[in-house]
Amino acid sequence: GVDLTTAHRALRAQFDAGDTSAAKLRALWALHVTGGADAAWMFTLLDHSDEHIRHWAVRLLADTVPSSRLGPALTHLAGAEPSWLVRMALASALGRLDLTARVSVAKAMVPELAADSDPNLARLIWYGLQPCVTAYPGEAGRLAVAARPRLLRQFIARRLAEDMSSNPAAGAALFASLGQSTEPVLLLDLLAGANRGLAGLSAVAAPEGATARLRELMGSSFPTVRHAATLLAATL
Repeated sequence: GVDLTTAHRALRAQFDAGDTSAAKLRALWALHVTGGADAAWMFTLLDHSDEHIRHWAVRLLADTVPSSRLGPALTHLAGAEPSWLVRMALASALGRLDLTARVSVAKAMVPELAADSDPNLARLIWYGLQPCVTAYPGEAGRLAVAARPRLLRQFIARRLAEDMSSNPAAGAALFASLGQSTEPVLLLDLLAGANRGLAGLSAVAAPEGATARLRELMGSSFPTVRHAATLLAATL
């Protein structure tokens, strides 16, 4: 093949000298398609000051680097990344990672999201995260409590409830999450998700401690929580 060393050197210089995001990205894309963007250099771009560069670094690394190497780097980035654009790239990359790495990235990123975060970001995270709920129900339950976007809390609780009949650990994780907070909006989201997951079912086996926790929730001072807890109790 043709030796592109000189061309790659020129493109790196063009990247460094670029005074706009577009100029740097043109050089980055050219390096990528010609084999001049090695993984070691790409990893350094995860710390770049320009969110567009970080966004594309995540995307290109997810296409080329094994999960075992990529997961720790994305976990580190996810815990400190404020940019919506880069968070979207991180959420999109979840599906390229093994389940353990997905959990790690989600645990770093999800607690940092505001309650009013873009619902499309929450959905994109969920698409990558949902297989992890079955594989790691305990981690999923704790993540539901730590999450502030309401959609994510509801999605996780729903999946845990759906898995209750086939996986006792899912039920235990769901009721553990219900026992970790007295905050009414969080409780309502978890109960709403659980009720959706169990809709149409009857006599699902309740995990240990579920009856006592539901009794507490049915005595809540918040009518919506009492109602949702009563619906759930009727299914168990």
